[in-house]
Amino acid sequence: AAKDARKALKLEQSSTSSDHTNNGLALRGKILSLLGYSLLRIGSNNLESAKKAFEDSIEFTKDAIDNAKMLSSTGQPSTSLDDAKKLLKTTLEESKTGLNEIVTYETLKEELKDSSRKRYINDLDSVLDMTPGNIDLHVQKIKHLISRKRWFEVANHCEQMAAKASRYCGVGIFKGDLQDADPFPDMKLEELDPDYFTRRDKVVPQHLRVLPTVASREAVSLLPKEILSYYVTSLRLEDRCDSALLVGRFLR
Repeated sequence: AAKDARKALKLEQSSTSSDHTNNGLALRGKILSLLGYSLLRIGSNNLESAKKAFEDSIEFTKDAIDNAKMLSSTGQPSTSLDDAKKLLKTTLEESKTGLNEIVTYETLKEELKDSSRKRYINDLDSVLDMTPGNIDLHVQKIKHLISRKRWFEVANHCEQMAAKASRYCGVGIFKGDLQDADPFPDMKLEELDPDYFTRRDKVVPQHLRVLPTVASREAVSLLPKEILSYYVTSLRLEDRCDSALLVGRFLR
């Protein structure tokens, strides 16, 4: 997403269009906002770039709103300008929210230096909600759970990661110039249900759910390499022998 946002930004910058409605006023601010969120979701190494994208979006969008007001007074078609102003205000709020998320992220990261705190896991989950693509943080959570011998939760976390990743399998959105961005090219799911952990019609809460044995093989193929060994070990220590055997055969 960050790569596409940068590409769109480059195209917009090189455009010679004189359109001052949706394209001319709103597009650049919106792209910058999307770039900020894309970088934030990846993780800590991109925070400064994300912050700059949000700040640039806010600065540009504020100028564009003023520009739209000025164009309104010159007799430009009111409908198109009103639409542009609405989009600009939405973009402005989204970028401000993005900056606030970064502040929250940085505050929580400081708190996470003390792993003995009672709310350590809750705060770590909050940070992961903001930066789900930060693999180092996922490993940090897993290692914390392992240090407390909470192997069931290790397996559950890994399987929830796999289920979320599976939403991008076979959905048909990676076509044309997006083909190179497909994280799982040519992979078709047969057993793993992407909504297994999010469905509300189950009696068992998501933090206590266990993937069916046949789905574990597909789950392991969707996990980052940094996570694999922890998942396999958790299956063994939780006496999920059939799943461990299936996964072991798949990884050979």
